[in-house]
Amino acid sequence: MSTLILVTGSYPYSEAAEQTFLNQEVGYLISAFDRVIIVPRSCKGEKYPTPQSIILDETFARLTQKTKLHRYLASPDALTLLAKELIQKPAILLSAAMFKRLGGHVASAARVREWLLRFFQRHELDPSNCIFYTYWFDYFTTGIGLFKTVNDDSIRLVTRAHGADLF
Repeated sequence: MSTLILVTGSYPYSEAAEQTFLNQEVGYLISAFDRVIIVPRSCKGEKYPTPQSIILDETFARLTQKTKLHRYLASPDALTLLAKELIQKPAILLSAAMFKRLGGHVASAARVREWLLRFFQRHELDPSNCIFYTYWFDYFTTGIGLFKTVNDDSIRLVTRAHGADLF
């Protein structure tokens, strides 16, 4: 059974205004996969209707509301990722703002990796039959990549790059 996990900013909620693009795209996705699970990072705003066959998993959005981000920065995965990035780009240490931004990204990615462990169990998914599709090229994409390297390299990942992601 092929499963697509679509990670959005807030879709099907209105906060990230993705419905303009995703409403039509979701129709194509449900016809191409046995199961489509939407994972919004935020559940704020008006909730738009989705096809009945869509599974909406709001657990990540709820997790981000109740756990402190710094808790994840001390994880071995986050520390390894942080060290690798600082070795490749030591100039980050010269800017407090850049270092803080990197720390937030790494901690957020570690939170995604930890959440994914429970996500696969909750939905009884075989990672080798899953494709992740992240609508934004950000910490969530990094977190899935981190999960792949540490847990299961068979997961496939596709992401969209918009504006600042490219430039």
